[in-house]
Amino acid sequence: MESVIQAYMRGTNEQIYATLVKIVGYVDANYAVDTLFDGADELKFRCGGRTLLTLYLREESVTALLIFGRRERKEYEMVQDTFSEFIQDYYRKSRTYHDGKWMFIELQDDVHLGDILRLIEIKRKPNKRTIAMCGYRCDLCQAYSRNIQKDDQRASLSLAWQKYYEIESDPAVMYCDGCRSAKKDAQRIDSNCPVRACVLNRNINSCVDCGEYPCGTFAKREGLCFEQAREKRGVDFSGEEFDRFLRAFDNKTRIDRLRMALSSSRG
Repeated sequence: MESVIQAYMRGTNEQIYATLVKIVGYVDANYAVDTLFDGADELKFRCGGRTLLTLYLREESVTALLIFGRRERKEYEMVQDTFSEFIQDYYRKSRTYHDGKWMFIELQDDVHLGDILRLIEIKRKPNKRTIAMCGYRCDLCQAYSRNIQKDDQRASLSLAWQKYYEIESDPAVMYCDGCRSAKKDAQRIDSNCPVRACVLNRNINSCVDCGEYPCGTFAKREGLCFEQAREKRGVDFSGEEFDRFLRAFDNKTRIDRLRMALSSSRG
């Protein structure tokens, strides 16, 4: 996904790029999604086997496609007066097919970002536990217990850690139930994580909610972003490798995008 965003940045203006980043940041931090890109201009997010949101990337706009079935239409219509006239007009004019009302909402800036995020939430309620306390995405990590059970790629992850973080780790012992696991015998790669201890002590959900972010404690677990990883590896850099093995740990990008999205949506 990061490769797609980086490529889009080179072909559009700053406002459109910022709008895309905020939408993607919100989805990435609140939903465990499969991201599908058609290689041209369609970026689709699927959650639980169903499409949550589709974005069409243009030079002068981002078009968000949301399909509302019967339940979503009923929920929206109960609160439609709280949405902007811009969104209400799109809803009225959108055609309804057998699988729902197809809303193609064209955005040229983030003025209506708050409404878009609310529409996404009507489609599916956000999960505040999607990101780890430090902003990592456990579900994307190849050392996460559920991922190991599905398809063990710890050997490749170990190699990536060595290449990008100079960390040598035996794949056989790379196993983690996640910082939010409530199991009594939960295993964590970093059982003494200072960020986890700080978040629990402050009684907040994650660093996203902290007024002191970013701080020295967060910096101890800050992962490489796309640009940093590319600079570090030079001609040996692979965007596909980053997305598969390193994007899970790009926590500062994730938190910054979510905080920007929330700030913009609140006006």
